[in-house]
This record gives sequence, structure tokens and C-alpha cells, in this order.
Amino acid sequence: MSPALRRRRSANLLHVQIEVIEAITPPHEGIGPCHITGVVARVFNGDLALGQQISFSLPCIGDAPDWRKEADGGPSVFVAGYLRAAKVMEIFLEHRDGGFWSPEDEVLVLPALTDEPVFGADC
Repeated sequence: MSPALRRRRSANLLHVQIEVIEAITPPHEGIGPCHITGVVARVFNGDLALGQQISFSLPCIGDAPDWRKEADGGPSVFVAGYLRAAKVMEIFLEHRDGGFWSPEDEVLVLPALTDEPVFGADC
């Protein structure tokens, strides 16, 4: 296990793959939240149940050629089209304010579910 993955797990971050069930709507203008709803399909770390429906938001911007960009020196934001195309996502989350939050905004869009985490030895 890589040091980065070990740190995430020791921080008690949830590590899951979800099947996306709700389309992502980008902000009307500028950078804003893209809301994502999915069903937990794989649990690599944490207390979520298979089949549990969860929702969370990721910072995003309207469609552009690059899937991720730096927001004027701030944190990375996702291009809405990258998120909108997602059928399966692997993500680290934590419980916050009765919902879920991605503290590092780390998400991978995958073509299909995997038995092992994709965030692994080289993350």
C-alpha cells in the first residue's frame, strides 16, 4: 500500500466506487458545485453499505477541453463534461454535516466497476 493510500485510510476516509444514477448539472456560470448521486457498489474502506444511495458535490466548471484545471491558483476543479460522462466513480469521502464531502476532491471516472481499488500503489 502506498504512503498516500495509507494516509487516506488512517484518516478514516471512506474509499468507495459508486454507480452514478443522477445526471450532473454544471453551474450556470463560473466555478460551482456539481451534485452527484450514486449507489455504493464497492467499499474499500469505511462504513458505507453496498447499495446505499449517497450524494456529494465536487467543484466544477462548465465544459472545456481539459477534464481538470487549476482555478486561478486555487484547488483543482473538474470540467462538468468529465463528471457528466461518468457511469462509475472511485472516490475518497468523509462524513460531514449529515452528508458526504470529498476532502481532496480526488475522483476517478472508470469505465466499469473493479474488484480492487484503482487508487492504489501509485497514488
